[in-house]
Amino acid sequence: MELALIVTAVVISVLLYLLLRWCLRDIIDEVVRLPAGRRFYLRMLLLVLILVAVASTIDNGVSVDTDAPFMTVVWEIAESLQVFFISLVFVLMTYAVLMTILVAALRRRNEQ
Repeated sequence: MELALIVTAVVISVLLYLLLRWCLRDIIDEVVRLPAGRRFYLRMLLLVLILVAVASTIDNGVSVDTDAPFMTVVWEIAESLQVFFISLVFVLMTYAVLMTILVAALRRRNEQ
């Protein structure tokens, strides 16, 4: 059951990355103007999202009996994913702040 929890968190992280990738790529291309910089920031986001998924779900194993009702298992999984989503929000907010600072600093430098 713990493996299913980890796989679910990683899949959610990758889907979130795929949704954010296109917008971030355009912003990074405009500001950094280096293909290597774009690859670095996008890969760093993916790496951090996957590491948060694994780290936040690895200790939160689901402890449900094998003969438990289906909805009990669903609620246990949802409760275990709660830590993952809280960690994900903090990581995305931190990444957004860092990207905002990067965009503001580099745009200012590029305009001079």
